[in-house]
Amino acid sequence: MGVGARAVSSMALTVEGNISASGNYYVEADNYIKFGDVEDQVTRIYKNNDDLYIQADDDLILGPDGDLIIAFD
Repeated sequence: MGVGARAVSSMALTVEGNISASGNYYVEADNYIKFGDVEDQVTRIYKNNDDLYIQADDDLILGPDGDLIIAFD
């Protein structure tokens, strides 16, 4: 593990509690942000080619305080 370093490691980092960040969060290609720990669960966010996917096992709820704008070119 190399926190604050650019060294590649095969060690996993497991954190219990809150995590905060003050910068960008990068996910390498062919990986995703997964919610929960059930193997067959598909609640996740990922990129495929130039498309962004947001998948939910149940409902997908968008609840902004202001306008919700969906635009396309």
